[in-house]
Amino acid sequence: PPDRLATRIGTLELFDGGPTQETAQKVYDNLDLQRGVQAYLDSIQSASMYGMRKGILDFGPANTTALLFETLMDSKALWLTPNSETVYAATFLDLKIDGPTILESPPNVLGLLDDMWFRYVSDFGIGGAERGKGVKYLLVGPGYKGQLPENGFIIRKSRTSRVWVV
Repeated sequence: PPDRLATRIGTLELFDGGPTQETAQKVYDNLDLQRGVQAYLDSIQSASMYGMRKGILDFGPANTTALLFETLMDSKALWLTPNSETVYAATFLDLKIDGPTILESPPNVLGLLDDMWFRYVSDFGIGGAERGKGVKYLLVGPGYKGQLPENGFIIRKSRTSRVWVV
């Protein structure tokens, strides 16, 4: 192997095929930086959800407060991916407060449920299992061990106890 390698983190020097102490430190420093960047990228979804949840809770308590936007979104909206053709309503459900929670989907809406990591839980309304007819969803949090009804609900399980409803 060569004794010197030009890399994007600088020149790495080797002696008898092994890194010098300075090179080893440079590589470990780069690994620390990469792990920090990855931790940031892996958590930006939950940080965003936390911020949106906090904003809604500033208006009132969980499971009882929903925001209905009176105007269409534009490029100034502080949402990650809104479109400018939709009137939005949003809330957060906390399944730890009341346990399994019923969400009644009115007919002809387009909605989605995400957990606190922005992971998909379900669509409801036009894009949901009921295809816009309007039904009741039963939302269940992680680790729930109780009985669930066999009829009357579309059951969806979230991997977090808090669910974003939009």
